[in-house]
Amino acid sequence: MVLWQSELTGFIASRSDVSDIIILESGLQLLIICKGSPAGIEKALRKFLALPPGWKVSLFEKDDLGNPAKLNALMHGFSIRQNKDMSEIFGLEKKAIVSYDLSSLGHSKKTIFGYALKGRGGKSKAEGMLQNISGETIGRNSVLVPNRHLAKITEFLAFWDVKFTVKDVLISKANAVKKLEKPEGGVKNGA
Repeated sequence: MVLWQSELTGFIASRSDVSDIIILESGLQLLIICKGSPAGIEKALRKFLALPPGWKVSLFEKDDLGNPAKLNALMHGFSIRQNKDMSEIFGLEKKAIVSYDLSSLGHSKKTIFGYALKGRGGKSKAEGMLQNISGETIGRNSVLVPNRHLAKITEFLAFWDVKFTVKDVLISKANAVKKLEKPEGGVKNGA
């Protein structure tokens, strides 16, 4: 990707009809965001970069909000013009909801699993996997983790021989829910 980034930046600079070019994580796909009609842009880009036949080029107009390619770009894209992930540009965090099934574990194994995942309170204050990867519990047998740590949590679950599913999500940084804290001294009567 780094090798082509300067060439793609040059292509954007040479064209007034191209707003940005997005490289998808799959590595073999480019999304071109056009300022107007996309006519001739794909052919010009293929010629400019001498793209191999396996590369897929998708074009859509900047104002086309209904295109599934836009959602794909938000989740998996990297902007050449801004040198950032698309999710970051739009103030979104890439995370994953990981749901797991503990039915294969016995009672004592479930307890040990819970300590390994969430940590153990008390005097030891031992941290669990979630603290190490900035994850959080969002429900019974479900956790929310940053995508950059997805491999760690899936390896952890595979080690425990636990079945799991993963769903990618985008969460707005501006609308992040803050955890409520108890007021110091507790709640006073009549207050």
